[in-house]
Amino acid sequence: MNTEKLQSFADLVERQMSGETAVIDKISELNPSLEDGYCLYNPYEQWKGAFSFYPGAVQALPSISSLAKKIKSYEKDDTLRMYSEPEWKEIVHYRGPFECAIRNTCQGCKKEYISFGQSGFDDRYPSICNSCGNVWMQSGYDEEPLPQCECGGQYWLPRCTHCDCDTIEDKEYFSSYEYFVNHKWKDKSQPDGGDQ
Repeated sequence: MNTEKLQSFADLVERQMSGETAVIDKISELNPSLEDGYCLYNPYEQWKGAFSFYPGAVQALPSISSLAKKIKSYEKDDTLRMYSEPEWKEIVHYRGPFECAIRNTCQGCKKEYISFGQSGFDDRYPSICNSCGNVWMQSGYDEEPLPQCECGGQYWLPRCTHCDCDTIEDKEYFSSYEYFVNHKWKDKSQPDGGDQ
């Protein structure tokens, strides 16, 4: 693990937390690779996603900063340990269990709708409320119908809610942090619905 880069990342994120917005460019310049260590690369990628838009998912910054400080004490590059840290779980809370969000343009009616990119190992499907845009996660093996959203809207599998077309003309990828600044996600597999 590149301890020098990790120290710089932890210090700069701490300075950003204290209000120094000018350090955002310095953090971007670090641009660690996987060769610098997974335990540096992954938190950096989370930081990059959280601040890929203005003003950013500032609520995720304390978790990213705390995680970077903890990783400095690791004797080796230990991603399993990092993923078990409470800060990592907080980070997932802010971005959702997704690799990215996607703005799709429907080929049929040319209207935009949202979908999500996620790990191929995840058998849950994200359904999006056609009214408020909140997300419901439910296993693809679950045969129960999708619930009604608390707002009164209906959850849909990602497809155009205007013409029910699932043929995409164009895609634009963006950070799921940006989407979940204004939306919530719930997971049916959690005992309490996984309110996020």
